[in-house]
Amino acid sequence: MQSRVLPTMLSLCVFCQHTEALANSSTRRVEPAPPDIVSAHDVKGRVALVVGIDAYQDARIGNLLFAGADARAMADRLRGAGYRVVYLQEKEATADCILSEIRALGTNGQLVVYFSGHGYTFRKPNQPPENFLALSATNLDNLGETGVTVREVLAAMEATRSEHQIFISDACRNALRGQPLGRPMVFSAEDPNTSVALLQSARHGQLSYEEAALGHGVFTHFLLKGMDGEAAGLDDWITLADLAQFVGPLVEQHTKKTQPDEQSPRIGGQFKPNLLISRSPSSQRTVRTHRSGQRYLLVPGGTVPPACVPTDATDACVSQAGAKTRPQTLAPFWMTISEVTQEAWRNLLERAPPEVSGADMPVVKVTKLQAAEFCRRAGGRLPTSGEFRLAAQAPVLYGHPMGITKLAYQATAGGKVQPALWGAPNSLGFHGLRGNAWEWVEDADPLRQEYRIQGGGSSSSLEQLQPWASLKLSGPNGSESIGFRCVVEFGHNLTQ
Repeated sequence: MQSRVLPTMLSLCVFCQHTEALANSSTRRVEPAPPDIVSAHDVKGRVALVVGIDAYQDARIGNLLFAGADARAMADRLRGAGYRVVYLQEKEATADCILSEIRALGTNGQLVVYFSGHGYTFRKPNQPPENFLALSATNLDNLGETGVTVREVLAAMEATRSEHQIFISDACRNALRGQPLGRPMVFSAEDPNTSVALLQSARHGQLSYEEAALGHGVFTHFLLKGMDGEAAGLDDWITLADLAQFVGPLVEQHTKKTQPDEQSPRIGGQFKPNLLISRSPSSQRTVRTHRSGQRYLLVPGGTVPPACVPTDATDACVSQAGAKTRPQTLAPFWMTISEVTQEAWRNLLERAPPEVSGADMPVVKVTKLQAAEFCRRAGGRLPTSGEFRLAAQAPVLYGHPMGITKLAYQATAGGKVQPALWGAPNSLGFHGLRGNAWEWVEDADPLRQEYRIQGGGSSSSLEQLQPWASLKLSGPNGSESIGFRCVVEFGHNLTQ
């Protein structure tokens, strides 16, 4: 289908000339994300504006099939990753609305803006050419006033003073329905210098394709697969570099086979490779089953806040007031998903646990020496207090506002240990870190007759169910309310 040739001042969508093509590599990241970056990502705000436009009021601009579907799917992925998302579509995505929503989304943490739709380059009189995002009301007879420039979007993002800013665009689309343009809409102008990290669907002069067979734009199709976990490093985190290095080669390879021209995603702006986008929603990459049958989860590392330490004057710490420990930055490590179960004890040691109450029940009445020996036989050790608190400080899903499941509080208040996998897990997938059995930790000095347990088990106090709660014992002997779990260093092969 033909339409009139566009004005010579218009060239339709290609990315900025100063950006870099993505490396043609599908190698997964092995080095863990820096712990300080992980810690900051977990505690700071994450917000996003997502825009998708399929329908264009000017009949001369080809409508799109999948820009809206791309934006909706991206909004879902970001919400699942903990972002507060504002979603704009079709006519509601005006230039004023887009820019005002960006300004309103300012955060001390991370701001992501995603756009899916047409894009173009236009030169206003006596002005250098600029790249525009095409809006529903964009008109070919008034291109300079009916779109929004990439420069305006980036400037609005910078004005929020968010610590990290990422602009992802799947623009300059080919039209699969309606009346396609006489020439493709592409970016051809350089983007302005910016502190925003840019991840763009195509390079200078290229189209960004959408395909009915995929139900998405090609770039966003692979972007979504990356966010679903396929781009994750071995630590289960997805960085901006992980996404870029995953998406780039796949888009190029796919379009070489299915389209008349190649499409090559690009990066630009202040691109920070270690910038975290999300954690992989799939646990398959971070769950390992030990030969004992006990499952381990990967704790990606991070900073542990200060906590109190039991003293001779008091054998309990139930408050962060007067904290005595310093913040700790820990490397990634593996930890059992729950207290060690009686089934795992039998499988590894080939003997009955100290108290038999069921295969799925935690091992209790175990001394610290017995617990440490089990972990050693499993290829690991008891966790330190810092490691325990790092895993425990993740929010409990569907639970109490203080981060404690109501079930955990009710059960432990009665002093009865529950099955190891009982109750809601926290957001890392761990059970029982805030409740159920107390647990041995490696800290304290046995030469001074000091031993510590942690985890708030069998407690009638909400404070003792917090991750910083611990008790000091005068000996290593076990009780019916003390169990344990193990940690294994990152890189250890847990399946052997």
